[in-house]
Amino acid sequence: GISFGKENNASTWVMQEQEEHYYSTGTDSSAEGQLMMEKHEVMMLLLIVGVGQVSGREAIAYSGGMGTEADPYHVTTVDDWIFFSETDTDWDKHFVLKGDINFNSEPLGMVGSFDKPFIGVFDGDGHVLRNVRVKQQETDYVGLFTKLEGKILNLEMEGVDVIGKDYVGGLVGFSSGTIRSCHIKGTVTGNDTVGGLVGSNYYGYITLCSAIGTVSGGNNVGGLVGDNWHAINSCYSAGKTLGFDCVGGLVGNSTHSWAYGSDNRIGMSYASNTVIGDSNVGGLVGSQFKIELIDCESYIRESIIAI
Repeated sequence: GISFGKENNASTWVMQEQEEHYYSTGTDSSAEGQLMMEKHEVMMLLLIVGVGQVSGREAIAYSGGMGTEADPYHVTTVDDWIFFSETDTDWDKHFVLKGDINFNSEPLGMVGSFDKPFIGVFDGDGHVLRNVRVKQQETDYVGLFTKLEGKILNLEMEGVDVIGKDYVGGLVGFSSGTIRSCHIKGTVTGNDTVGGLVGSNYYGYITLCSAIGTVSGGNNVGGLVGDNWHAINSCYSAGKTLGFDCVGGLVGNSTHSWAYGSDNRIGMSYASNTVIGDSNVGGLVGSQFKIELIDCESYIRESIIAI
């Protein structure tokens, strides 16, 4: 008779199908022969179903892990990252970067969307993403992560080249989440609300982060954050920041958020940039409205230039 064995998978079915085929060869027209042929057809059908099952998500998803806090998905390869960026059902899961990844400046898709932000946790574990390239010149909310409401931790990025329209950041275009111990080096370019790390920090927390490189845009352009509505602590930026209005070495524009009261502050942070703009230009912050600056410094590498 037909025995499925203990393992219900494609390899078991292949073996059984071959065995049935061996016994059903020839031109036997007896009842027994017809039965063996029917068994062969059934096993072929099961083989097709089995291959479909193992060639789905389970066969290609990440390098390990279950996506939970205790056992996050492992991101180790370029393919892991591509699968992550394309699988919106995983944007509420836990991830850990298990090694450095070099993207070789190949264009990347973004994680998250404005309507479906990343609300999970991505822990870089101190590893580096190199040669990150995101080219979305006609798109708003552009970064390696489009919109963040979760957490990004302990991540390094080098050789970054990100281009977008409005709300553009090297790491995140629009953040209402938590970013801690993340560091980026590279170039970020956009129109309005452009930052080396984050385009707009809207009710989010940014702590122990840095951005080094060139940031270019129009209005609300900052070496670290373009437009800040909440809390930045123990951060720094260096390089060159260029724009027109509200241009700052660390933050382009910083506005008090009444909803979060005393948390609205920039603390223990500094900038060491060349800052070039037309109006509301500052070594640390281009323009600010009722937001505290606590123990912050600006070390201008060159004089601020008004175009």
